[in-house]
Amino acid sequence: MYFFKQFQRDQKLISCLLIIIAGWILVYIGHYYIVPNAKVPILIALSDPTVHGLVTVCIFFPLLFYKAIDFKLFSYVVIVSVLIDLDHAVAAKSFEIKEMLSLENRPISHSLLFSILLGLIISFFVYKAYHIKPILLTYFFSIALASHVLRDAIDSNNTPWAYPLNSFPISAIFYFILFISLSFIHLYFGQSERKEIKESE
Repeated sequence: MYFFKQFQRDQKLISCLLIIIAGWILVYIGHYYIVPNAKVPILIALSDPTVHGLVTVCIFFPLLFYKAIDFKLFSYVVIVSVLIDLDHAVAAKSFEIKEMLSLENRPISHSLLFSILLGLIISFFVYKAYHIKPILLTYFFSIALASHVLRDAIDSNNTPWAYPLNSFPISAIFYFILFISLSFIHLYFGQSERKEIKESE
């Protein structure tokens, strides 16, 4: 019986790992091949947010997989990571895709400071619906937003990610190492959380 349970656990871990790896491969393909080759505004408007959302899925999927968070919260985190791009419409004073894409620089809301502040505000409104500490909810939303902001800053000087300090282009290697590492950290904590839940049942 013990070996059967161990086999099930190992099988589940391998499944989660394969999904994470496949997800990050899709992010890489999307970031380097699909988005840069999307020449039509509507295709850019569809492909870029999709990659942003996929990054967030990869980061938080292990927590969903091991039921450390539910699908509803997972969905909120992914949606928030994409909707930050609405600041383009505010800055451009237009919802026309062409106008939104024509901005010379991204708004200051594309910054880590804004990511943390918005994460705090969202957590304040949703924490009562979950048995999760507000600081953890702030972490979830802030990391999702930060993954978007820093991806926009990869090899680009038009994202004020360090606002109010001077910003500079982010290395793709740094970005992928940072957020892929978070996927595996969440995998570890997802497993631990699930184990604690089972032991308490």
